[in-house]
Amino acid sequence: MKTSWVLADSVIIDPTQDLSELKNIGSFWGGWCTWRACQTDNVICYDMKHAQNLIKRQFQKQCIFLYQTAYTQCWTDQKM
Repeated sequence: MKTSWVLADSVIIDPTQDLSELKNIGSFWGGWCTWRACQTDNVICYDMKHAQNLIKRQFQKQCIFLYQTAYTQCWTDQKM
């Protein structure tokens, strides 16, 4: 069985918690705003303008980055 953590955009993880312990259990999924605090493995963005800005800054090289619009779903650089 494969386990993953799904992080709300408002998540606040106790700073004394070792993130590697949580990642040993499963990968992190969350919005782009969780990446800095949680080193989210799989990042989802629903705002196309914001996704384009992140791609210009090479964000997709830091994680698996998925962006979705009402019409398409795409991922960049890494495959799941």
